[in-house]
Amino acid sequence: MSKRLIKDEATWILGQSYGMTKAMQRFMDHYFDQLKAEYFKKLRELQDLDLVDKLNDAIFSTRTNRDDLVLMLNLIHDQHQEQMKRNCENAQTPIE
Repeated sequence: MSKRLIKDEATWILGQSYGMTKAMQRFMDHYFDQLKAEYFKKLRELQDLDLVDKLNDAIFSTRTNRDDLVLMLNLIHDQHQEQMKRNCENAQTPIE
């Protein structure tokens, strides 16, 4: 079994940058998987048509850049909070 030897500093730096890039890719994959799971769960919990319509209008009428993505995630979060508030209110109203 032969070991690969580092012949010069440039090769060492290249190897370090490659390893760091792979580590960042793994971190980002993990981070985005968690983010996706969190927001898909929130979307599945939305039941009221008016909240879903607001999301639909916002998602399909925007361009896909970073700022719009952040706005869409914030909108999903806000609509989910509104849905949870409505669910809590509905649970507290007495059934006659």
